[in-house]
Amino acid sequence: MYPLYPGATWGTAVATVSPDYGSIVAVQSLAATGTTDIAAVSTPFTKYYDDKLTAAGWAPDISREAGGPGAEVSFYTKDGQFIVVMFSSVFHNQPANAPEECPCDVTLSLMSGTQQPAK
Repeated sequence: MYPLYPGATWGTAVATVSPDYGSIVAVQSLAATGTTDIAAVSTPFTKYYDDKLTAAGWAPDISREAGGPGAEVSFYTKDGQFIVVMFSSVFHNQPANAPEECPCDVTLSLMSGTQQPAK
């Protein structure tokens, strides 16, 4: 696993199998609870990895990126390997059919593995 972002408290890296990616190593941060500004947590995290990974020759794969209210996935590849940088939020006290609003809990995550051949 790439050096972990120092602005979070991280759990233990776990080797597992993903239906989409095959064998991976994944690690999650402890949630930043009661967050009122998701960008204050997520932007330094995503910038940290974008700066480090692109400087080390990793290429962003924008076809695999995704995002929405309170979540984002960035995908980087190099030499048949991949690293996924993502964050997700759990919103509190949400009325039904209302837009997401903080406070929320934000969890940072990383996954890495070997790219699988196209099926």
